[in-house]
Amino acid sequence: MNKWYVVQTKPRLEERAEMELMNQGYSVYLPKIVVEKKKNNTIEKVCEPFFPRYLFIHLNYIHDDTYTIRSTRGVGKGLLLFGEKPATIPDEIINDIRRMTEESAQHPQPLYHQGDVLLIKEGPFKGLVGILDNISEAKTGEARALILVELLGKVQRLTFPIQQIVLA
Repeated sequence: MNKWYVVQTKPRLEERAEMELMNQGYSVYLPKIVVEKKKNNTIEKVCEPFFPRYLFIHLNYIHDDTYTIRSTRGVGKGLLLFGEKPATIPDEIINDIRRMTEESAQHPQPLYHQGDVLLIKEGPFKGLVGILDNISEAKTGEARALILVELLGKVQRLTFPIQQIVLA
């Protein structure tokens, strides 16, 4: 009987492992989500693995040759084991993961949320902490964050390039 198992991959080689295992005839699922990332003062939508260093493989553990999985390019230690038994994932959970990853493509996970506490990491206001009001895009395409910062006893609304802030 076929079940879903977890395969541990080498760092950042999930897609390589997926391709190589599929070329060997295995049914493989690498869940990916769309998230926002900072890049060159802009915010870009990036598709990345939902579970870094892991993917799922559908096979019959008793009849299929699992030794080839471990020696596949991109695969790290092979099947994830709990003791001496491989970890199995119920079909319902795989279906739930598929639903969640499909939703992330329509609604990417934002880099920052309104109300997040942010730290200014460079510039003349370096070290100040403030609350995110919103993120907008300048005419140049540069992402800018409007942050509420307390200065001189009053709350000030200051704008910073997205590269100058991090979560506090």
